[in-house]
Order: sequence, then C-alpha cells, then structure tokens
Amino acid sequence: ELAARRKVIYQQVITALDGVLEWEPGHPLVDRFVDSAPASPDKRCRYSMAFAYLAGDERQRQKGAALLEATELPTFDNHAVAILATLLKVHGSQLPAQTRALLLERLARYAAEAGTEDFRVQGFNDNAPMHCLTTLLFAGDLLGNRALAKLGLERLRDAVAMLERRGVLGEMNSPTYTAWSLTPLACL
Repeated sequence: ELAARRKVIYQQVITALDGVLEWEPGHPLVDRFVDSAPASPDKRCRYSMAFAYLAGDERQRQKGAALLEATELPTFDNHAVAILATLLKVHGSQLPAQTRALLLERLARYAAEAGTEDFRVQGFNDNAPMHCLTTLLFAGDLLGNRALAKLGLERLRDAVAMLERRGVLGEMNSPTYTAWSLTPLACL
C-alpha cells in the first residue's frame, strides 16, 4: 500500500511540475519557477522533487537528471546535502554517468561539513544532525571514505542513545521536516 500511495503522490508532483519545468532531450531545462519568485522552491525542495521523476519512466528519469544538474548547490545546506546523498544512494545507479559524477562531486564538496561539532545530536533541533549523520553514512559509502562512514556511525549511536533516553528526537515530527527527516533515515 505504501508503494501505491508513493506512486500517486509522485504522479501528482510530476503533474504539478510539468507545468513549470520544461525539458526536451538534448536541451537544457527551462525553469519557470525563476519567473514565479519568491515562490520558487529552494535546493532541498528541488532535490526532493527529483525523487518523483527518478521513480518514473525513462523520459521522466531523464528530466529528473536534468533537474538535478540544473540545481546548483553553491553553499552547504545540511538538508539539501542529505537529500542529495539519499538520491544518490537510492537512484544513483539509474542516473546518467555525467549526472552521477556531478552529484558525487557536490556530495564530496560538502560531506565533511556534515561532521562538524555543530551537527551533533543534542536533544533540541535534531533534524539537522540526523540529516548530517545520514550524509556522513551515505557519503562514506558512495565516496569510499571510511572516515566519514565511521563518524556517521558514531553520530548514529549518539542519536540512538538520545532516543532511548528521551523517547523522541527534537523536531523530527515537525510537519515541515517529516518527509525530509524520514526519507534518509528509512534508507539507512
């Protein structure tokens, strides 16, 4: 039933986006969101939207790859990087080689920032640290970086200990962050 619900939601996302994201094979993505600012979705939204395209047919997957390539990541954003890492973990093998290489380069550029002391699980706003630990784990695996993976496992142990002590992780049940929080965790 979950797969059927996901398929319906993904189709709704694609239907909504097809009106603002124009793309033809061999041509750059035309993004009408730019014209609708300030309602233009940020990087994390765009990476999240790509899940719908990447779960679709071949043309939709190609459009999803074009969306990912067009979505620059000029600075570190813990949520966007975690979603990027999750996309690569779930759909990386289906991406065109150039798209995969570009996304791996973006992940490599920012993965270490997810391991700073600022992003330890502390029992307050834990969605960012949870995203960072998934980034560390996935980046460690995808990039073959044992140090990132080891730090990710350490942070995961911290999160489990916090969950056992408190029974809940801070802000993980926020409506805004539920999908962004649960998707990477479900992929662990």
